[in-house]
Amino acid sequence: ELPSPVVAQPERMTMLLPSAAPPEASAAQILEQEKSFASCDTAAGTTLAFVSKMFSGDVIGAVAGGNTDTHSFIGFARVFSGTLKVGDTIQVLHPRHEAVEDSQHATSAVVTSLHLMMGRDLLDLDSAPAGCVCGIGGLQEHVLKYATLCSTRICRPLNFMAFQALPIVRVAVEPMNPMQQPELVRGLQLLNQADPSVETRIQESGELVVVASGEMHLERCLKDLRELFAKIDIHVSPPLVQFKETLGPVPAGTQPRAPAMQATPNKLCDFAIRAVQLPEKIRAYMVQNGEAMKTAYAEQVAGKAVSPQTKSLVDGLQECFKAEGWADHWSKVWALGPRHVGPNILLNSIPGFQQKPNWLPLELIRALEAPAAQDSEVKERIRGMEGSIISGFQLCTVAGPLCEEPMEGVAIFIENVQISGTPEEMTTTTETYGPWSGQVISAVKDGCRAAFLEGERRLVEAIFNCEVQTSADMLGKAYAVLNRRRANIVEERMKEGTDIFVVDAKLPVCESFGLVGDLRKQTSGAAQCHLVLAGWTMMESDPFWEPATEEELEDFDGNDVTNARGAAKKWMDIVRKRKGLPVEEKLVEHAEKQRTRAKRK
Repeated sequence: ELPSPVVAQPERMTMLLPSAAPPEASAAQILEQEKSFASCDTAAGTTLAFVSKMFSGDVIGAVAGGNTDTHSFIGFARVFSGTLKVGDTIQVLHPRHEAVEDSQHATSAVVTSLHLMMGRDLLDLDSAPAGCVCGIGGLQEHVLKYATLCSTRICRPLNFMAFQALPIVRVAVEPMNPMQQPELVRGLQLLNQADPSVETRIQESGELVVVASGEMHLERCLKDLRELFAKIDIHVSPPLVQFKETLGPVPAGTQPRAPAMQATPNKLCDFAIRAVQLPEKIRAYMVQNGEAMKTAYAEQVAGKAVSPQTKSLVDGLQECFKAEGWADHWSKVWALGPRHVGPNILLNSIPGFQQKPNWLPLELIRALEAPAAQDSEVKERIRGMEGSIISGFQLCTVAGPLCEEPMEGVAIFIENVQISGTPEEMTTTTETYGPWSGQVISAVKDGCRAAFLEGERRLVEAIFNCEVQTSADMLGKAYAVLNRRRANIVEERMKEGTDIFVVDAKLPVCESFGLVGDLRKQTSGAAQCHLVLAGWTMMESDPFWEPATEEELEDFDGNDVTNARGAAKKWMDIVRKRKGLPVEEKLVEHAEKQRTRAKRK
């Protein structure tokens, strides 16, 4: 039995209210206001509601006989305090709103309609008191996916409840008729607003990409795009699944590898670079706090003072360094990547050189005392290259060397920088080799890639939690389908009181396409499956692994993609082909020379 809104409101508010301290100027007013929100009072002076998603009113209008020529969106919302009425002017507070009157992240909207949602029908309302779930009209131009609605701007926006299934499956779309490109762009904008779980992007190459949570979700999104939003014929590319590149643990007993050496094109500067696996706690902390990292980076770039949230974030990262035994490396942190906030770290191990962190506040890094100083001129010249070194690191982490997918969980150490040329020599070589900053960026990027390839390189793939239900006589056939798709069986159990078996497995997302149809075909419709994104896992095998012994040659089959070794190479080559990168493959495996004999007369 579900609790009433009055009973459930205090617990809901503890999860929805921000945990950070409010602005000092209006702290007392905001805290008193937030206490009243927990009472679910319909007569409260402050009206508060939260829009969790926008949905298209055209589907409802088609059922109700309405006009579907124009697209209208209705906000799906819960009223937490006060009473919302038609005609009210409400403040739309976006996630970055800071509880001040002149915030640029808040807009004013007029409530044009209120609806009680009864299945596929909408019943018009004049007002919606606290505790009600309702549809709100008039927010189409103000809310993209979610927002907080309040009668005053002196209010903090509520936290957004993250979706369990994140978008992971991508397809590129284009119109059959190139003249209909504007209709497709407009349709993608409407689809992005109508579905809270979908993402639409324009790639740097100009491709229009739709990102969905799974195969079935993608089919539904494309159907809506064709029939409801764009209303044009579109061409869809094969599904594109994202991978990541990382380094695995070094086998026990392996000698440490020497740093990779890379020189600038003019041969006047050499970089010694080493790549290692980032400890798990540090990597997990950076992944979990990715959004907070983006916010802190944006504040620092804008020149704002260090906020308590940023200080807490950096302190938490330092604690992870200490927990993993990397306390000595904390003072070496130089930059994060990709895009300055990703789960990869650039560290400075140049003797005698004290780096300036890219955006992390220097006072929070608590840098150790610098060792004995190098030659001051060389030191200053390295300092002048800091921006280029960081840029080269960013370029490497955003597109790794295996198949130009983003890196994750990699620590890059700049071991040394040897400058053998004078400033005059570097200036005279720019006409031949290009600007000095570009040469440094290129050298650091290539050096980071070379250091990565010398380590235990691995691909990271997305994983589904797969639940298959089938009868006992079809259990073997269901197992055969899962095994062909590299599924890892976790558990098998029987539903109590029935003869239905439930199989829980971990299934790679890249192997999930066509699974539903394959299961139905092999089991004559007796099996059904349910897929939920479970996260990421590292492939066990090196994509470049080659058999070396006779036993390995007998067991290994490069065309067998049901084992980890064949699959890692297969998917790396697929991604490289899609991106136009060179691929090493045998075009002819078995051939016989044609024998042409002269015909004697």
